[in-house]
Amino acid sequence: MPHLTGPHWGPASKGAPRQLVILCHGVGADGNDLIGLAPFWARVLPDAVFIAPHAAEPFDMAPTGYVT
Repeated sequence: MPHLTGPHWGPASKGAPRQLVILCHGVGADGNDLIGLAPFWARVLPDAVFIAPHAAEPFDMAPTGYVT
């Protein structure tokens, strides 16, 4: 099984995390396309860690994108 990597953010409270939010991208994108949403959602989930993993396989039609 491949090891997934990608950006993460939070928690905004700087305390121990109490929730986990996993952001899943579509074909041809990567986790970097979604992690910018974390600061906005952290306004209502300040104790959450947000992760946006890249899919397991590179997408050959997009230079930085992935596909499951």
